[in-house]
Amino acid sequence: MPRLVGEPRGAGLQLLLHLRDALVQLLDQQSLLGKLRFVELALIGGVPDNDQLLPQLVVEESQPAQFLHEAAVALLKLAHPGGHHPHLSVEPVGLGARDTLRLEMKYCLYGNDIDATTNPLEADLGWITKLRKGDFIGRDAILKVKEEGMSRKLIGYQVLGKVIPRHGYPIYHQGEPVGLTTSGNHSPMLGHGIGMGYVPVSLAEPGTELQLNARGGFHPIRVVPTPFYHPPEPPTI
Repeated sequence: MPRLVGEPRGAGLQLLLHLRDALVQLLDQQSLLGKLRFVELALIGGVPDNDQLLPQLVVEESQPAQFLHEAAVALLKLAHPGGHHPHLSVEPVGLGARDTLRLEMKYCLYGNDIDATTNPLEADLGWITKLRKGDFIGRDAILKVKEEGMSRKLIGYQVLGKVIPRHGYPIYHQGEPVGLTTSGNHSPMLGHGIGMGYVPVSLAEPGTELQLNARGGFHPIRVVPTPFYHPPEPPTI
């Protein structure tokens, strides 16, 4: 049975329960439950709705590849006007949508923004690196960086034109290459391009003007505070 993570209330709770029951029933009808390795419904936050929080629901499935398309089509039919649960809203969301969401919050993606060549301090992740908790793998290397100082820092930047930044686009300052874009995309919430990349510490202050080498030309960008997007505060009652 899928499990719910969190304590949603009111309309949010009813939505979760409807979707959970509908998903289990549908997968059982499709004879897919026995083929799934696991199905998990997880609560990952919420959006304000008057005095309540309507949770965002994630369904995580791990199954043999040959059943993936069948399960996806069945799930999307849940919200069809002629389906069993037309009051539900079920939409496909691709990796691009997930990427813009995490980028707007400056959440690092392993393999792009952090990897075996980076350290938590330069990636602005020192707040989750507890050096006082005792010995752990990599602690000495991080302590050395903290003592000697960082040579570079992961910044967030705003594109001042219409170009959309992408992973690997070079970052320049006064005609000299100073870094690479690790993540970049158009921000749906802000309406312009945003990106992250490592540059020398001396160029990491918000307000610093840099250039992005993209599509055969140079485009102005500006270092900005992060996270890029700040969700509005829920209304107070």
